[in-house]
Amino acid sequence: DFDVHHGNGTEEIIRQLVPTVEKAAVRMPFAVGEFATPKYRPWLDESDVNNVFFASTHGYGPRGIEFADTPAAGWFYPASGKTHVADAIANPSIVESPSTSEFILSQSWTRLGEDARANCCKIINCGLGLPRPDAVSGMQRLEVRDTYRQKILPRLREFDPDIIFISAGFDAHKRDTMNFGYVGMVEDDYEWVTEQLVRIANTCCNGRIVSVLEGGYKIHGGIVSPFARSVASHVRALADGGRSRELYDSDSGKWESQFERHIVEERERKRQQKIDKLRQAAEQQRQSLFGSGEDGAGEGHSTRKR
Repeated sequence: DFDVHHGNGTEEIIRQLVPTVEKAAVRMPFAVGEFATPKYRPWLDESDVNNVFFASTHGYGPRGIEFADTPAAGWFYPASGKTHVADAIANPSIVESPSTSEFILSQSWTRLGEDARANCCKIINCGLGLPRPDAVSGMQRLEVRDTYRQKILPRLREFDPDIIFISAGFDAHKRDTMNFGYVGMVEDDYEWVTEQLVRIANTCCNGRIVSVLEGGYKIHGGIVSPFARSVASHVRALADGGRSRELYDSDSGKWESQFERHIVEERERKRQQKIDKLRQAAEQQRQSLFGSGEDGAGEGHSTRKR
């Protein structure tokens, strides 16, 4: 899910693959009670929890960068999806996983603690914050790509999916005001992340991949709007990847990250050099017109004496 908002609905569906008991307190004039409702919605069978992988990149944080260090960091809608890799992915050996027979006979899943239950589903959330005012231009986009390269794509490849579903939302575009400055992708980024997912599909599941359109609200301009260009880039990457059958290679991703970082830093260095040259030229022009500050002061003083 690369929509700018956390895929909390999809995540909740996946968390229903583990039996839970919802409890609600009931208070009456002469008694206090509690309702307990078992909830369990499997897709196929008891092994579903081991066979579903979900990842979401999204905006997460305060309303503005000036509030970045305050405790209430989850303002951006839906205020969920703090960066977290579940133990079922990061450290599966410590995750409690009852056998099927034990699952059916003793309902041991329902006795798991909240922390254990939260970590038994294969879920990765990557909450991306606002860029700092002094951030180098282009680093925000590089952060998005490196999040996929380092946290999501290698683990998705290791999971070895049978089919991949994409929640394709385009409201993370740099020109879409819906995102309040979060994520800041452009058309090339949507094309890039789609290419990577198609390569995973080509490697693991004979290219089986499904994309479902979600958000995207910068539609002014019709076919040349940011939304339309982003969708076109996404669909083009789906089609080209399906024809090329190119496979996923994690090593090329590491080189690509280093190269892109070098390009961004070099562009920033040249920009700073240009600013310095313009500043020096303006200073030289000022001095040629008015002289130095000391000369001006002396001339003024002698004029007053005359």
